[in-house]
Amino acid sequence: MKRTLFFLLFISAIAAFAASRTATVTGTVTGTVTGYDGKPLPVAQIHILNFEKQNSNYTKDHNQDLEIYTVNPDGSFRFRTKEKGLVVIQMTGVGYYAYETPLFIDKANIIVQAQLQPYNYFSSFDTVKIVGDFNKFDFKSAQTMTKNADGTFSAEFGVQADTFAYQLLGVEKTGRSINGTQADFYVYDGGGDYRSVVRAQGGRVKITFDPQKLPMASPAAQAEWQPADVSDFVRAYADMKAREMDFQKAIQGKWSSTDTVVAEAKKRIDVLTGLIGKEKNKRLRELLFDEYFIYGGIGIYKHASIADSVLVWRALKEISPVSPLWSIEISDIASAVTLAGNKAGLPYFDKFLAGYPSADMKAQALFDECDMLKFTKQNDELDKYYRILAKNYSHNPVMMIAKQQFSPDARIAAGKHIPAFRVRSVDDSTVIYNDKDLQGKYYLIDFWATWCHPCLDELPNVEKAYEKFKGNNFEILSISFDQNPDHVVRFRQKKMKMPWLNGFADSSFTGSLAKAFEVVGIPKPILVDPSGNIVAVNTDLRGPNLDATLTKFLLGDKAAFEQTK
Repeated sequence: MKRTLFFLLFISAIAAFAASRTATVTGTVTGTVTGYDGKPLPVAQIHILNFEKQNSNYTKDHNQDLEIYTVNPDGSFRFRTKEKGLVVIQMTGVGYYAYETPLFIDKANIIVQAQLQPYNYFSSFDTVKIVGDFNKFDFKSAQTMTKNADGTFSAEFGVQADTFAYQLLGVEKTGRSINGTQADFYVYDGGGDYRSVVRAQGGRVKITFDPQKLPMASPAAQAEWQPADVSDFVRAYADMKAREMDFQKAIQGKWSSTDTVVAEAKKRIDVLTGLIGKEKNKRLRELLFDEYFIYGGIGIYKHASIADSVLVWRALKEISPVSPLWSIEISDIASAVTLAGNKAGLPYFDKFLAGYPSADMKAQALFDECDMLKFTKQNDELDKYYRILAKNYSHNPVMMIAKQQFSPDARIAAGKHIPAFRVRSVDDSTVIYNDKDLQGKYYLIDFWATWCHPCLDELPNVEKAYEKFKGNNFEILSISFDQNPDHVVRFRQKKMKMPWLNGFADSSFTGSLAKAFEVVGIPKPILVDPSGNIVAVNTDLRGPNLDATLTKFLLGDKAAFEQTK
């Protein structure tokens, strides 16, 4: 469920797949794509994307178009697709954010009328940067444009080719690289935006950006779908995402507060229970069940029983193990299996593994199931499914993390000896922290970074633990994976003092320290005893578990005695 949490906090988006496809034409899609004012765009396109490739957590090529169609100059389009099943329909246009939605293509004819959302531009501009052919569109070497007296911005380049493609940075509020106001034509950049292209003359080009040409309104995108069941699915999915966004906002920065998270998850569970009871459409009910498993799984990780196991059992009776909707959020199947109980859940999961068509999705589901089994301390089942993952999906990128977290051969695990290490202090680079100096006391190694939101959510727990246990032969060594130790210094000056040992990991995840400690994701806490043996890692040291684990090892029999009073 931790991956479901990451999905909720960072919007890491949905994981899905395009179901079995044949060469037979399955449907016609027609409609219009325009700007917010109903006028045609300079260039607009319809992309049919492969859900699995686009949204998989372990696939680098996220923008694989299965099919792409250019909208007519008047904004209309009509195409016949060979795709069948669950796909992503994405609409893009010059000067506009991409609009996308999951769609079942199982109808003879689908109609959509769409108006895209213009970029949300800054109201004024001090600095505008340009990337393009001259620097291979590299953000780090973007060139600052000259601000002119009339409010425009300009930059000149020498070129050898007949054309010059470019994009601008610092123009719209999300930080995207987007097309400029000067262009002879446009080309799609593969990521939802467009590049402006100008023709060169005499081996030079002068690019001018004119803010006066930008529309300052940015109303939300609108799309009307037909027939009704297509529209209903698009609406239900949008409602689901809105509820998830609302939950994210409600728990932002509060993941360590179990009562808050459980209460917010329970609210969603109650709403979904009512919606499920009223929904007659099987596909939409399945979508609601999928969302129900998200919050039920959060309850598991917070040791709170907020989901109805009977309702979950009913859901698994209704949902096919090979339903494409499992891919909306693949980790939900691990939550559903656990909520239903091993007797009903694990046989269902085995049917999923036997029949689901996507190898990548099965590998991710196995990872999530292993994570759930490890958290619930079901070691025999964990060993079984880890072996299946390692045997059948050894080349899947998910194995890089699975080996570190689930393999009985992992070096960083309870019962293993801590690797020898040397790490320089954030406060004084001449000071070195090492395993020898820390020997003789319990110490918590906490791998983290100032840019890591889950790490920041855990810091209040770490701070409370330090204040509570610092007089019990206990120390904390936080090791930063930031790019520069100055980031940690500023963070401690402005946000949290962190009055314990603070080290810095050179080369971050690629360095020798990360390899020795098998760090492929953060936060990664490790508790070491006075003899240098690891006694607890990861989930046993996060959230409320941190206090419980430290109490067990540092206070021991004294704590047990106090609990009996």
